[in-house]
Amino acid sequence: MNQRIWINISLVVIIFSLSVIIFFNKNEIDDELLPLSSINPKSIININVQRKNIDNLSFSKSDGVWSMGTPLQLQANRTRIESILKILETKSYKQFNLDEVDIAQFALRSPSVILELNENKFSFGTNNPINQRRYILFNKKIHMIDDFHFPQLTTNAAYFAETKLLPDKINIISIRFPEYTIRLNNGKWRASIPEYDEEKVKQIINKWKEIIAISVSKYEKQEGQKSITINSMSGQEINFAIVATTPYLILGREDLGIQYNMSMGDAKQMF
Repeated sequence: MNQRIWINISLVVIIFSLSVIIFFNKNEIDDELLPLSSINPKSIININVQRKNIDNLSFSKSDGVWSMGTPLQLQANRTRIESILKILETKSYKQFNLDEVDIAQFALRSPSVILELNENKFSFGTNNPINQRRYILFNKKIHMIDDFHFPQLTTNAAYFAETKLLPDKINIISIRFPEYTIRLNNGKWRASIPEYDEEKVKQIINKWKEIIAISVSKYEKQEGQKSITINSMSGQEINFAIVATTPYLILGREDLGIQYNMSMGDAKQMF
């Protein structure tokens, strides 16, 4: 084996050894960091977010389901809520006692965001220009944490809406589209156009029951827009405004103040 091959093998061994050392050192550092709090996320039933120059947010949990109370009244997206609650378990990289610093230097005298989880308050200050971590005031200490939560808490309210268009376990009895209607009649599905047999109608119904939007945004009413009306066995009527069909299908809920942005693949199976 010539000298060049031995040199290459030695370099690989050195690089591997350094990688192992860095990996384990990083794990040791992470293990030494304490979580921001010892609060159990499952104990939280109320969330309030005070935001400067933006609508405040409020959420509450009942029977395991999160709902937004302000500024919109709708079911909240569980994944988004769980992301907020992760702040309780995030790592605190550094702590300062209040009597040791001037909170003004951390922009905490008048915080831009205050997050309240039950009776626990987290005030968000500025971020560190070197490592981009965020300073927050909690439990009479200023902590430095990863800046994952601030951008989420300052986004638009529609971001927190449930992306599923219809309630779980809804029993649909009819859908009225602009050009035709499908309806449950004597236990069988019928369409007002002959091109659709019962199997096709069932596929449409099942698609509506499970459909999930790729994103949700603030409702923007358009002139002359048509609508889709869904009726359930319980008497519930849900109206969707057809905000746009190209390049993507957008369905609006004027009563909730939001609109759903659909993928084209899903859109084709909904009609």
